[in-house]
Amino acid sequence: MKLLIQRAKQASVTVAGEVIGAIDHGQMVLVGIEKADTEVDLQRLADKLLKYRMFSDEDG
Repeated sequence: MKLLIQRAKQASVTVAGEVIGAIDHGQMVLVGIEKADTEVDLQRLADKLLKYRMFSDEDG
């Protein structure tokens, strides 16, 4: 399982010619999953993503 985090000026998801989701400025996360991935893998990456420091704050 892999995550790719990218800052985006805009992004959208289109399925069968219909936009089902869109954002203006923000972050986009692409997720790659394979059959061998487990719920433990998912939880580990979800925890890692939620703790990821993408923006500067008082700690740097």
